[in-house]
Amino acid sequence: MKLAKKTMLDVFELDPVKPEQKLDPRDIKMICLLTALGEPVEQISRKLGVDKEEVSKLIRKDDAIELIIKLQTSVCPDPMARVKRMANMALDTQLRLLMKSTSDAVVSKITFDILDRASGKATQVIESRNLTGNVTDMEQVDKALTAQQERLERLEALQKKLLKSRAL
Repeated sequence: MKLAKKTMLDVFELDPVKPEQKLDPRDIKMICLLTALGEPVEQISRKLGVDKEEVSKLIRKDDAIELIIKLQTSVCPDPMARVKRMANMALDTQLRLLMKSTSDAVVSKITFDILDRASGKATQVIESRNLTGNVTDMEQVDKALTAQQERLERLEALQKKLLKSRAL
């Protein structure tokens, strides 16, 4: 059963936390829930009044990761839908790495990945020595196979009749 975001968030009824306050378990659960729903760290920080770095550190802890995964699978069991929900977080992570990295290799890889996704993947060419042709050729092959199958069925029927007539 899918619940709307608003319905799920209303369950917790949290008051915003001051950045200098320590997070209580309900705040941690709310942060994990929002993360599981695909909310970016910046939005979570704003909604709850918690420092971005605090949210970022929290969601990388092992316990929080396990809770996020459990929440994700309970809210959205379809893996592809879960991937789409986490796309914002993945992009935010890549942008952070891009801006903070001192490694040219990391910057180059992230830049390539972002541009590659923005422009779409290049068409992959698959070479084959045995399979060449287009859809029309394949349709003709399919028709020929169907015709052969029908001929074979007729021959088998004739063979049965012939065997019956010999047996009499």
